[in-house]
Amino acid sequence: MFEPPPWNVRDGAPARDGRAPRRSGPVGAVSTALALALGAGEAVAQNLCAGDAVSDRTSPISCSQGGGSTNDIDIDANDVAISTTGNAAFGVYARHEGSGDIDVVLTGGSVTTTGLQGYGVIGWHVGASGAVDIDVKNTMVKTSGFNAFGVIGVHQGAGTVAVNVDIEGGVVETTGFPAHAVRAVQAGPGDVALGLKDATVRTTNAGTAHGALAQHTGATGNLRLDVRGGSVETFGLHSFAVFGSAASTPGGAAVSVADASVTARGRFARAIVGRHQGAGALAVDVSGATTVTAEGEGGIGVEAFSRGSGAIELEVGA
Repeated sequence: MFEPPPWNVRDGAPARDGRAPRRSGPVGAVSTALALALGAGEAVAQNLCAGDAVSDRTSPISCSQGGGSTNDIDIDANDVAISTTGNAAFGVYARHEGSGDIDVVLTGGSVTTTGLQGYGVIGWHVGASGAVDIDVKNTMVKTSGFNAFGVIGVHQGAGTVAVNVDIEGGVVETTGFPAHAVRAVQAGPGDVALGLKDATVRTTNAGTAHGALAQHTGATGNLRLDVRGGSVETFGLHSFAVFGSAASTPGGAAVSVADASVTARGRFARAIVGRHQGAGALAVDVSGATTVTAEGEGGIGVEAFSRGSGAIELEVGA
């Protein structure tokens, strides 16, 4: 049975249970064989987990490395049409427990999931060292279900692992509670960065479902959330459109939005939010032709909040 991971949080607060989740996918040796098996009936010669480009695939992609591995996971997929139904039925899944990188690149095509925790794209590192890099370009990612994130990159553990999630063009849309659309999570040492460029991101019919969410709950490292062009829209109670949250790191946190449309609808909704509870500085910058809309009781357009000792810098309309 799939167990929700401890980084499923609400409003940026870390979960009380810090245990690592049970394995939701095959973990151990390279799971290339499993990835190929998922495409039963297809003539698939590529090594899906080692960088061989694959095109027009319709079945899920799943790659894992175990604790002793120093191999990288490298997924390069073009114009896929992946569709899944069922609990924890991921579209593209990569997990590393060792020392190595996760690199996922999707270009064009679509990923659609329906069901509880049916993440569209996930890169998940719990190992000693490496990086998580997810690049989604001009792809349609749609999920429907409880806790069904659209695109997520996450690091948990004591090793230093950087997390980078970039969405360029395309659409990421989620329906469900609390199904965040795009999420980058650093729960250990290392930096975390989330970037949107000319993308359409939205959450619908949900509460506490954020649009673009970057989180840092680890001991060291910086947080960056950058939105350039495009639109981010959320609907539901306590839903934040653009949200950068640093819980305890002494590093800095920066949230910047330029030339974008940002809309949050619902009670206590927020359009653009930067929060820092550690010792680092917080900077929130809204510039260019950005439009900000917050509709609903207790809604806020732009918020910068710190409980730590660092400085706060807020610029709007510069």
